[in-house]
Amino acid sequence: MSRASSQRRIAFEEMVRAARNGRELLLTRDIPNRWSSAHLMVHRTILLRPQLDAFRVHSAHGNEMTPHILSKYEFKGLVQCEEILRVPHAFQHFLSQEDTPSLAYAIPAFYAVVDQWLALQDKYPDLYDVIEPGIAKLQAYLAKIDDIPAYLFSMIINPLVKMRCIDERMPRRRNEILEMLYKEKRAYQDDSPSPSSGPTDTSATFELGCQLGNSGSGNGHQCEAHQRKRGRRGVLVSSGQHPGSSW
Repeated sequence: MSRASSQRRIAFEEMVRAARNGRELLLTRDIPNRWSSAHLMVHRTILLRPQLDAFRVHSAHGNEMTPHILSKYEFKGLVQCEEILRVPHAFQHFLSQEDTPSLAYAIPAFYAVVDQWLALQDKYPDLYDVIEPGIAKLQAYLAKIDDIPAYLFSMIINPLVKMRCIDERMPRRRNEILEMLYKEKRAYQDDSPSPSSGPTDTSATFELGCQLGNSGSGNGHQCEAHQRKRGRRGVLVSSGQHPGSSW
């Protein structure tokens, strides 16, 4: 409503600049297409609440603006909605970085957003049905991408992620994913060991999993024993070599 006429718009802009030491900060128009645009619109409204309240009681515009000003209960709901929308906004902002590879963080980020929204459902029971469609949408996205090798492999080879997300979120698929990775690794190797001297697929996959780390997997003792056994035959990388550096 403050943007409906040029006079009200100019008066509101002047009030905002006066309250913010000459800095311009305007209300954001609604763009019904993305979570981030809705979040930015709501966030800007919350930031400008003091100026909106002052504009409401302004003698020249107050009577026209009063019917369109949110009540304190409506504003409380708006603050809660901003907190909900802040979660996917941060997720989208993080994954859209241009200077940092972010593919490895896509699946972990999806799970993190779902976790935060589940927590907000407990915090705001009245908004449970508002949050639930967002969770369902993210779970549908996850179902489409958690079988795509690029997402899985990018996690495994990232030293900050490795097997942690797989062990925590999809432990039943651990061996399947490692087997898939091992086959891809073998496909790109120039020199493959002969069948008589090379390790079997099962032992090679297990060994690869040990080298990639086992955060939360419960396989640490088995891996240590396996490494000692393989180390005596001079097959495994030395303890000082970075895991995964050989491939």
